[in-house]
Amino acid sequence: MYRLFLAVAVAVAMTAGAATTQANAKPSPSSYQGVMSLTLGSGNAPGMPVGVLQARHRQLSAAAKSCSPKHAWARWTYKNLVGVVLWKYTEQVDYCFTGSAVTYFYRNRWADLPSILPVIGFNPWKFDGNISDSCTNEHCFIRGYRAASRTATTQGQFEVCGLKFIGVCNNQTPRLSITVFGDGSRSIAERGD
Repeated sequence: MYRLFLAVAVAVAMTAGAATTQANAKPSPSSYQGVMSLTLGSGNAPGMPVGVLQARHRQLSAAAKSCSPKHAWARWTYKNLVGVVLWKYTEQVDYCFTGSAVTYFYRNRWADLPSILPVIGFNPWKFDGNISDSCTNEHCFIRGYRAASRTATTQGQFEVCGLKFIGVCNNQTPRLSITVFGDGSRSIAERGD
């Protein structure tokens, strides 16, 4: 009985977390109180999968012929109670602007589920896919389109189940939204469930 209790306690510690947000790349002791954090940035988002990186490079090469793309990204990082990263959900937007209009807008999004037991490559969480999207296509790209602002919103679903057959599951559905404006400014909104 003791072993069963210990196994359940370890499983909970490995997968459980509380949701909080943080609007800085590096948490300060006063702002970091939980295990889910939002990181915002400009430039290239770290950890981009190779396939996404290759496709993005081709797209940026084409865009660079007519503008100098800028970059904005947002990421939810979900950690267990002892601080081990269980998953990350990232959205990155590459954009160009003229001072009054957004002239280029291209979005990438991805999930990262690192191994929490590197020797055996284990992570109990799974990514169930993107469940909500504000765009008409995967990359929110519309050739030749100009607007005062452009927005890309995405929501992913992550799940871990201890005993799925009796409904013991934890679902998280982070939402990220990036809006860029014709003057080059940007706004990031987020929500984690």
